[in-house]
Amino acid sequence: MAKTAKISWGIDIGNCSLKALKLGTTADGVEVLDYAVIKHEKILSQPDVDPQQRDGLIRKALTQFMSQHDVNNDPVVVAVPGHSSFARFIKLPPVESKRITEIVRFEAIQQIPFDINDVEWDWQTFTSENDPEVEVGIFAIKKDLVSGALDPFSQVRCPVHMVQMAPMALYNFLQFDQQKFRGSKGNEATILLDIGAENTDLVIADDRRVWQRSIPIGGNQFTAAVQKAFKLGFAKAEAIKRTASTSKYARQIFQAMRSVFADLAAEIQRSLGFYSGGNREVQFREVLALGSALRLPGLMKFLQQSLSLPIKRVGSFEALKLSSEVSVAQFTESLPSLALAYGLALQGLGQAAIVSNLLPTAVARKTQWQRKRRWFIAASTLILVGSLLFMFDAYSESARIQSPETQTSLRNIEAATRAINQGKQRKDAAETQVASAQKQIGDYKKYYEDTLSTINQRALVPILYRAIRDCVPNPDNTPDQKDLFGAYLAGNVDEVLKIPREQRKQVFVNQINLIYTDDLSKEFEEIIGDRLSTSGYSQRTSTYGSGGRVEEENMDYYGIEEEDGYGPSYRSEEELYFRRGDGRPGAPPMGRYAPPNYGSLKTPGIGQPSTVSEEGVPGFVVVIEGITPHHGDLSFLFPPDVGTERGRWGFFNRLRNLGKTDEQIIAEAKAQFEPKKTTGVSTLKTRGRKEPNQPPPVVVKPSSPSEATLSLTGSDVNTRAKELPFETYFDPEAETVESYFDISRRGWLVGATDGKSSQPSPGEVGVLREEEETAKIQPTARMLLGRPQAGILAGNRSLKNPVYLDSITQEPITDTYEREEDGTIKMDDNNQPIIHHHDYWFQIRFKVKLKEDSQA
Repeated sequence: MAKTAKISWGIDIGNCSLKALKLGTTADGVEVLDYAVIKHEKILSQPDVDPQQRDGLIRKALTQFMSQHDVNNDPVVVAVPGHSSFARFIKLPPVESKRITEIVRFEAIQQIPFDINDVEWDWQTFTSENDPEVEVGIFAIKKDLVSGALDPFSQVRCPVHMVQMAPMALYNFLQFDQQKFRGSKGNEATILLDIGAENTDLVIADDRRVWQRSIPIGGNQFTAAVQKAFKLGFAKAEAIKRTASTSKYARQIFQAMRSVFADLAAEIQRSLGFYSGGNREVQFREVLALGSALRLPGLMKFLQQSLSLPIKRVGSFEALKLSSEVSVAQFTESLPSLALAYGLALQGLGQAAIVSNLLPTAVARKTQWQRKRRWFIAASTLILVGSLLFMFDAYSESARIQSPETQTSLRNIEAATRAINQGKQRKDAAETQVASAQKQIGDYKKYYEDTLSTINQRALVPILYRAIRDCVPNPDNTPDQKDLFGAYLAGNVDEVLKIPREQRKQVFVNQINLIYTDDLSKEFEEIIGDRLSTSGYSQRTSTYGSGGRVEEENMDYYGIEEEDGYGPSYRSEEELYFRRGDGRPGAPPMGRYAPPNYGSLKTPGIGQPSTVSEEGVPGFVVVIEGITPHHGDLSFLFPPDVGTERGRWGFFNRLRNLGKTDEQIIAEAKAQFEPKKTTGVSTLKTRGRKEPNQPPPVVVKPSSPSEATLSLTGSDVNTRAKELPFETYFDPEAETVESYFDISRRGWLVGATDGKSSQPSPGEVGVLREEEETAKIQPTARMLLGRPQAGILAGNRSLKNPVYLDSITQEPITDTYEREEDGTIKMDDNNQPIIHHHDYWFQIRFKVKLKEDSQA
């Protein structure tokens, strides 16, 4: 048995990279002290890499490793592949223990399929307290193979102390690290599957025995299948295989590799059947999977279905602790490829179950002499140095002071002193800047600590979220669809489907974001600035409203282009109303009359406040994003002319008057129509952006106040509004309503986007179902799906449209093709597919301030 060490290196030379792991023993167990993963410039198993190039690539990786890590003083254990080595387990007849060596040699001569003088071999006994029989493992490898594997180590002067078969090292890892395996019963076995570039090592182990087989199928076979199917070189085929999951040709790539999937599963099943034939009492517990080939999407699922066994990918080491010098994140990323090096290093520490050593005797003696020679050289050097120091000490001291080197050192010290003084000056300047920044932070902090005296500062944001949640349609404020909300929350899909989707008054909130500012009178863009990005910290709720949900991840937004214009026109900027059929002012319609693309908008957060204004009103900008299946106009969300009749309010009315009493609502409505001193305009304007074939923007201001529309209700909601510590900000001096209450961003929710528009990602709110249909194209067609196509001939064309479904009701929420009675896609006069719209997305931005009686 190998001598126990406190520190050990395990080095695994793979076809793709060199993996090394340094372990040490502590009072608490085994600890990771260091590790390395160095990729080869080329995959060693590529057809164009000859043996000489292979050795050169290995030497280059080892040289880089040796330059970064010192291994001269610690045991180094390396692996040889399972397909080039031999392992056999046999049971010995009852004999005296002193005769076991003789019998094992006899058995080795019989079992090893080579001349015993041409191989390096070792053996180990396995016994059990409950079984009197002695089982022996015999391990061997041809001398020329092990010498070839050790040549690169010798050329870079990397000492090797032990050589172990790769499957046995994997068993050592399994036996030491995996808690489930150590707790398994005698009739339970665990399967460990390591898929490499050229071969797959299959290890089957129970509480006392191990069986292994090397299957000649690996990652290269998958690459060769892609290479053959697409007629590419090996390097390009390898790159395509690694990016198969994100490629637009994913289906063709996986179809090309399907036969390799099947061959690998068949070989594994054949091996398991052979093992079961000799061990009928053993039941397989699970499959532990290793190897980079398992990253191929679908491979683990395919193997699991073929083997009818649970497959678990090793994603953590259970018996290891990390040193403080090892990065947890980087180590976790490399962890799946370090299992073999883990098992090798355990053997160097004396913690392994199988300790056979296939290191040639000549190499072992050379390694031991090199270690001793270093001590001899060190001792001789110390004696010589001691003698010389005594003889030349006096002379050296006197000459050293006057030497050019000493004078240069003195000048260097003076220069370093000046640099230190300059550094102190920069440090003082930096501390001054930090103090200034801390003072500014303190000013912002006062908003929460000094300004707020009557409410709990930590509860401010949750109270705001709760108030927003109460504004969404629900059984209380949308009683005409009370049964719908009850059925949705109960998961009763049949009851939900009784109401057509386009008539459901539901709002699904995907995100709520807050941004603090010291001056609410500024425009939205000036307050938000460039902080609407995925890098910002995002504050979201986790509440549910009207059957909707709040997503926990950032999402991008994509806009859709308008199909045609809106019929009724408007006359002037003061009369920017959409009008109903009866001519009364109304809310703008949703759906096909959506605005054009308003650009990309990403997740903001509670981050740095905007530029401080000494006279500004502090508060929050609230950005709410969501979708609705309702196909009516916006009167569902923002009915006009309802005044303080809160029972008729929609979602946006409630947000617009959040925390306000009836008296405030009336006063603000009147203030909107008071003449402005600067402009003389008697009606509050809205931003009028009108483009060809586009509807006018949404007008969010109410009509002129009257007793009929603004009568006090005295409702309980009015009382509750007084209890909120904040209210929606209203700026009577603003020229446009959109400067403090903006709902101009909206559109149809579509599945196929070009990555440049601004709607929500449909994958965040639905389940993908991709449609693929064939449509006839006429010879005169010059456009296909909105893109010019020169010289399109008559015939059939395949149209793809990613369609997302409601995860509860399985109804489409994004655009689908309209179809004929026979199910084919309808085409318009220009041979464009006719689109049917479903759900609608919106974004609303408004401002919230604290009430005066909530401030100190």
